[in-house]
Amino acid sequence: VIYLVVAAKVIVYMLLMLGFAGVLGAVCIKAVSFFKIDGILKEVVMQSSFLAGTFLAAWVLLKNWDHLPITDLGLSLKGRAKDIFWGTFVALAIYTVGFGILYGLGEVEITAVHFSAYDFLLSWILMLLVALAEEIAFRGFVLGHLLTAGVNRFVALFLSSALFSLMHIFNPSFSLIAFLNILLAGILIGSTYIY
Repeated sequence: VIYLVVAAKVIVYMLLMLGFAGVLGAVCIKAVSFFKIDGILKEVVMQSSFLAGTFLAAWVLLKNWDHLPITDLGLSLKGRAKDIFWGTFVALAIYTVGFGILYGLGEVEITAVHFSAYDFLLSWILMLLVALAEEIAFRGFVLGHLLTAGVNRFVALFLSSALFSLMHIFNPSFSLIAFLNILLAGILIGSTYIY
């Protein structure tokens, strides 16, 4: 019975998240059109609506169904400075090694370098918004609720990662390989949540 309740919560959460994000996204599209916002800034505005919908859906369910504070999503940074440092360091090292290997194999070619501090900052903000929305939704809410319900942690990790991967189905060039890569990324990221 408890598994059915958790399944219902996850389904309701996903529907609320998509509903809230859709409504907020429609408002943002009007604002983007009215103010003639384009490029990366447009993506930042649109991703902000998705993050707001994700957060709002979690807040509504945590407050009204679970009677829990929003901090149960795992958003606290208290005592996490060391983890943030090492996580950033390892991520940069992985990107550097991966790029280096691809460059060494001739799979990547640098044709020109154009740097814009404004575009760099907006790109960083965009990626932060995407990461926050995905972490709140799939690790904070979905994985957190599965674990709280007593679902085996490996099963919970796989289910939340599969749902995470399926949410990318409308990405351009989505394929089986993309699905598997995103599933593996979800497992890796989810394992840090469990840890």
